[in-house]
Amino acid sequence: MLPEAAWRQYEVDAERGTVLRLLRAAELAGHDVDAVVQRAVEGRSFAGARSIAAVLHGRVRRIVGTAEPLGTASYAERTPAIGDPEARRFARELAAAMDERVLVLGERVAADRPAWALPDLGEVPSGRAERAEWVRRAGLAAAYREERGYASETDAIGPAPERVSPELRASWHAAYAALRMPEQDREIAAASDGQLLAWRAEYEREAGWAPPYVAAELREAHLAEDAYRADAVLAWRRADAAVEDLERERAWREAEGIGALAQEVGARREALAEVADARRAWHAATEESRWRALVADTELRRRYPGIDLPPLHADERLAARADEADRAAGDAVPERAEVPLDLNAALEAAERARDILADRERQADRDAEADRDDLVWRRQAEVRREAEARRDAVRQEPLPSRRLEAAGRREVEYEMEAGA
Repeated sequence: MLPEAAWRQYEVDAERGTVLRLLRAAELAGHDVDAVVQRAVEGRSFAGARSIAAVLHGRVRRIVGTAEPLGTASYAERTPAIGDPEARRFARELAAAMDERVLVLGERVAADRPAWALPDLGEVPSGRAERAEWVRRAGLAAAYREERGYASETDAIGPAPERVSPELRASWHAAYAALRMPEQDREIAAASDGQLLAWRAEYEREAGWAPPYVAAELREAHLAEDAYRADAVLAWRRADAAVEDLERERAWREAEGIGALAQEVGARREALAEVADARRAWHAATEESRWRALVADTELRRRYPGIDLPPLHADERLAARADEADRAAGDAVPERAEVPLDLNAALEAAERARDILADRERQADRDAEADRDDLVWRRQAEVRREAEARRDAVRQEPLPSRRLEAAGRREVEYEMEAGA
């Protein structure tokens, strides 16, 4: 499918393995790999690409996303199509032997009743059909444990293995489904340690451009402005009600001073409101990465009790969650010191956040335009393939019609009768 020059460059590309692993993961996830590759190749030209494999990997990743293997396939069903007959026969025999091994391991689990199996599988049923299903499910979990070398006595399968091994991840998903673990927890359980740390790091980067949280300062500014304005109104009324000139002048000066304070606090309130608006926009734009960081932090602490992780303090709820985790672990949490707000720095942070959000909106528009371009390329490629198919059909020799065939048979029969 690749142009000849691109294929020669791909053959010596050191990144070929990453593309093959991604394609195998996509195949195990149920994608039509031939169609995926064709779409990736026909989408755009490879002109100027330093690494054909890297470009292909990026295009395939955009098409299939984070491909996770289906959790229901047996080893035989997972065996890929192989062109070489001898290799194909060997692969099929090996897969059949592995499926038989699943049942052997399931019977062993039923006999030994290990601690890791009972919480998810329960006790071995007495009915024949129910027991056979229990053995099958236990065998899939035990087969994964054996395949990975997982030896925990209490945890059935642990977190999913790294994505560098699509086959092992397929076995993990099969075991997860067999144990009927909560589906809503699968994504987190399937995430590797590296991916969980990456989710935390992603939010740390997002937190680096967050405007400060100014809700308390904004509330205080609102209250102060309202109080100053009310006091100013009272001072003006005292001035109007004053009988003596000296008292009236004193009340006017007091009212003007309080009014100036109200304007000053009002200007601060407007600036704080600007910062708060930018903070809300940042909060909405980073919602997904923030909750990913939360669940990643929780899962890492579950997997490794006492793990030393830097706190996620950019958001107040994350900071409170980190403090709760530290207290649960018995660690002393110091009181948070009040830091005076630098309003000028807060306004600069708000402006920077608006610029970043605007850049992301423009990038989203460019990505949408690129997707539309890819769709146009695919449609044009489909039109070209259909046109070539029609031309090939026209070039083929026309088949003789049934009427001509019948006429030919009658002519042969007449000649045979005449010869007789």
